[in-house]
Amino acid sequence: MGDETTTEPLDDVAEADWLVSALPDFHGRVIDLVTDTFPAYARIFHRPDQGLPSGDRPSSWAEMAKDRGTVFHPAAQFTDLGREAYQPETERIPGPRLGTLDRITLPLLIERLNAHTATPEACWSALWVGYGKSPDRWRAKPSFRLPGREYWLLSGALKDLIALSSEFETAGLTDDWRRMTRKMGIIHSPTIWWPQDRSWLVHSEIDYDSTIVGGTPALVHELVADPAIEALQVDGDMSLYANGDRINGSYPSGWLQND
Repeated sequence: MGDETTTEPLDDVAEADWLVSALPDFHGRVIDLVTDTFPAYARIFHRPDQGLPSGDRPSSWAEMAKDRGTVFHPAAQFTDLGREAYQPETERIPGPRLGTLDRITLPLLIERLNAHTATPEACWSALWVGYGKSPDRWRAKPSFRLPGREYWLLSGALKDLIALSSEFETAGLTDDWRRMTRKMGIIHSPTIWWPQDRSWLVHSEIDYDSTIVGGTPALVHELVADPAIEALQVDGDMSLYANGDRINGSYPSGWLQND
């Protein structure tokens, strides 16, 4: 396997101590991902086309809901929203990527976040240690633990996050696959990231097809209002579990519409 990257996790993970202390036990809520320290939260819905637009799948959850006759709302779950369990296998779509933003959404989010921190040159990012495309040598690096997961810690400027996300996706690939993947723009964004001033926090939990942002009401308003970013404001106690969609409530959630 190729290993072109020179990116290295930090040997000192103390900068994540505040997050370790601030996160509660995990119960699938918004605040379990981004702490209860922020006044507002947004949920960014990962694109069903995975950031690779084509004519054979919808580009947004709202478009999917319109097509399937369901309701797009803050607690929506993609399987319920798209009624995928009721579609013939040949008509099911691959759906959003889990645990990462895509090449279209990530730079748009970075642009919004940049205007809401005084420390864009000093940011921290964490990557789940179970991510399979990481270089083998990273296994010897220190990590920090949050409920149920361990993470490596990295540092850099906010503007460099796109390049870092490309490194995460391609570091362990052979040269030919690395070149093709980079040409397509496929990335894997950090699992968690925040600026030095902790004015916001972003978390793309590895098993989830949406990303949570905690920040100021102004930031959340901008994210929700941006037509290029599919986002809705959410309550900190809202469940992100698969059974959290009580409106569309179909398999596998277990909720029926007449509950």
